[in-house]
Amino acid sequence: MATENKTIGVGKLLTVTLSLQIIGEVCVWNAFLRLLPALVETFSDLAFSDIFLHLLTDNFMLLADEFALEDFCTSLFDGFFLTACSRKENVHIDMLRLLLHLHHKMALAKLESLLKALEPTKQSSEAVKDLYNQLSEKLERRKPSPAQVAETPSMERTLLTVPSPASL
Repeated sequence: MATENKTIGVGKLLTVTLSLQIIGEVCVWNAFLRLLPALVETFSDLAFSDIFLHLLTDNFMLLADEFALEDFCTSLFDGFFLTACSRKENVHIDMLRLLLHLHHKMALAKLESLLKALEPTKQSSEAVKDLYNQLSEKLERRKPSPAQVAETPSMERTLLTVPSPASL
């Protein structure tokens, strides 16, 4: 029985390691996103261990341009990170760090919905609250202020009439 547990543990570690290798290949990110839910179901706590999570978020930072895609963000955040965010503080922290690094690449609507989902509770640590406040501030700076929206010139304005030169 002990031999089987060691073998299963090695198998889990190998699967997680290969998952990280797949991320390294930029063109294969879609395959990895399909693998994420299986990692959550099969290896639950191993998929959210500090070592794997740090390597995962570091590798995703290399795919910064992909965060502009709605499907990519939905698969990554809704299908992986948010499944454990409420019960594991390290996931909450790593997700906030990832968003702090890549917030400028993401759609504003998706970022706002993630910010609502990541709102710290009273029991959250100071680290979570601090990261959340930093992300909130960056989001506020990114939103156009109502004054800026009102000041933008309208394309529907009529041209001023200019008198034409007198004919000779």
